[in-house]
Amino acid sequence: MPEDTRGEALIFLEDKEDALDASLPLMAQGVKNKDRVTLHRCKRVEASVAFNARLEERKFNPAATVGRVKRWFVKEIGMTPVDASEHVLQITGTSHRPDEDVPVGTLVANGTCSVAFTLVPRKRVEG
Repeated sequence: MPEDTRGEALIFLEDKEDALDASLPLMAQGVKNKDRVTLHRCKRVEASVAFNARLEERKFNPAATVGRVKRWFVKEIGMTPVDASEHVLQITGTSHRPDEDVPVGTLVANGTCSVAFTLVPRKRVEG
């Protein structure tokens, strides 16, 4: 079992790095109506992103979105906003391109606390 895994589920809010306290009401911890929370056993999810010859890794809370991972990566490699808008994250080894609002914790493989992405060109419709 990875060291980032606990025996019980933790509660995460996208913008907070640490898990919320399960013994306190969510609203008392800043959770607002319509906020999305994620329950997960991993304290952190190791996200790796590959593009050309570049590979970067960083740990995120499981509620962090695919869009947040992409924004971190494009900033890390110095990609321009125009170029970034023409690329999407795809799960490495698949053709699955999760939407930007999907929490990375929902994409980890069973028994792991990691997910691997490749930054690929967005398909253009011409005609």
